[in-house]
Amino acid sequence: MGRPESDTVHHRPPCRICFSPLSEDQASRELGERMTVMLLPSAQSHALTRDTPICAQALRVVLRDEMMKGVEPGQVLEATVMVSPQKLPHFPSLEAMYVHPPKPLLPPPTLPPVFRSLVSDRQSSPWSLVLTLAYMFASSVTPAGTFHSLKLALLLSLASCSTKKVRYKARLKTYWKAY
Repeated sequence: MGRPESDTVHHRPPCRICFSPLSEDQASRELGERMTVMLLPSAQSHALTRDTPICAQALRVVLRDEMMKGVEPGQVLEATVMVSPQKLPHFPSLEAMYVHPPKPLLPPPTLPPVFRSLVSDRQSSPWSLVLTLAYMFASSVTPAGTFHSLKLALLLSLASCSTKKVRYKARLKTYWKAY
């Protein structure tokens, strides 16, 4: 993810203006995890929810781990990116330089009031909502809290098989969604 160490450390690339060899200041090197995100324009995001094949151009953006703090599924992000060359010149990579703070995530207006209050109560942890739903799932068939692992697995498999999936969103001049 991002540039490999051999591209950035072992050789001295020339300056693009004066062609003198550049040297690295190792004290300012940043180490950390990186994540590659695939983005689609929001106008083409319906391509993944339909059964008919539709062509959509995706972009690959590399994000560092500190840029993903506070990001939740469904939020719109605005990012400043830099084009970084790859070994294949016709497939450039975009590296995010700065991710602007996301807007707050609001539940959809069609959500029933019971679930709306449950979502607002469980905003401290994303897994808290899922575990509460698994605890209450099929309470008319089995007592609440029994077969917890089975109910959790059923709920997660139902969510992964849905045709309308909630995706990560990002904004890059136009709106893009990460998949």
